[in-house]
Amino acid sequence: MFHLTTKKEGKPQLKLLIISLLLSPFISFSQIDTVKLSKEISDILKKYGLKNASFELSVKSTGQVGGQTAFVINNYNGNITIVSDVPYGEYAKLDITGLAMHLGYGLKGGETELSLLMKHVVKYDNRSIEIMVNDTALQYSDIVIKKYPHFPYGYYCKAVILLNLNRDIKECVISAKKAVEILEITTKIEGHLKEQDKSLVIMQNLISMTTKAGY
Repeated sequence: MFHLTTKKEGKPQLKLLIISLLLSPFISFSQIDTVKLSKEISDILKKYGLKNASFELSVKSTGQVGGQTAFVINNYNGNITIVSDVPYGEYAKLDITGLAMHLGYGLKGGETELSLLMKHVVKYDNRSIEIMVNDTALQYSDIVIKKYPHFPYGYYCKAVILLNLNRDIKECVISAKKAVEILEITTKIEGHLKEQDKSLVIMQNLISMTTKAGY
């Protein structure tokens, strides 16, 4: 038996619509065609005018102690992603480069797919880290968001880039709010990277500033 919980409350019919797609029998996350399910969810949300409804749904097994998470369905600005158990603990240890450099990882030979993507968004050396403000960096921030929806710095960088380009400030605020949502979770995890505390404050200030400006 599976239990569906929502992290963000949306329109009342949203939960019922997605439940209707999950009633087919399955045993484990690995047996689900995530591409097909993502398309079905996207189609039904579009049909009912909810394509851009922001939500995160956790589908949990109630037949196991603690209600083990089977998978999480996330919709960010119309982009449906389905992932197994959300690894917030892992992301709590990463900096803006996508590396856990404070633990001694991410040195030569320690690159990951995420850190390689982030090289198109941020440039850094032994002394400084800088977010690149251009269309290429913006494009790669979207790629990072799509592939790693629970990594806060994809949204963080997108917000900073849009703000500095003075382009689509509404989308800038949406990205900043998503970064804050994730950072409010990761900064409460024991052993998290302290740099994330500063990043959280920066995003909160960005939201406050744009709100005062009328966005």
